[in-house]
Amino acid sequence: METGFIFVNIGTNVGAGIFLRGRIHHGSQWSAGEIAYFRLPSISRRQPTIYEFSELETVLTTSRILKRWHGEGGESTQQGSRTDGKMDAIGILFLALAGDARAGKIVRQVAEIVADIPVNLSIILNPGLILLGGEVGSQPALIDFVQKQLEGGEFAVTKISSTELGDRAVLWGAISLALDALPSVLLPQPFL
Repeated sequence: METGFIFVNIGTNVGAGIFLRGRIHHGSQWSAGEIAYFRLPSISRRQPTIYEFSELETVLTTSRILKRWHGEGGESTQQGSRTDGKMDAIGILFLALAGDARAGKIVRQVAEIVADIPVNLSIILNPGLILLGGEVGSQPALIDFVQKQLEGGEFAVTKISSTELGDRAVLWGAISLALDALPSVLLPQPFL
């Protein structure tokens, strides 16, 4: 029996690909998977708009992680080496994994929000698997913390994993969509 899966991309932006019954689910207006527009209790309740950062993007993207890092004291020293302004979001995630307290605090804040995504998606769609990907989503420090947050859940618990495709998952999804559309482009329906 096909249970489906959901791919959640967290990097420069936030989005999801929903795979149900062997196909990508687009929704009636092709907006299924626009999870970046989930409303969050502690963040603004404005209506979703296409050309602005969404609610989740204001807290989870690589640029927002960097902004938090610089807001929490700028440059850090980890075991005697200064970052000298060259830190990126992935570096912050690796620092958290290595035990840096400030980086760990940022990752915990991000992971608490990320953990809400699979919980909510599991309750709505009850998939067999949720894959986390993208620059931020696929990082072991984040996935470990999200899994710990989800332990002890009793309802609609799903398996969480990182995608092996890493940053290429979105590209391969786009290629899959293009290949699905190709027959209708190459072999258009005759006019009646």
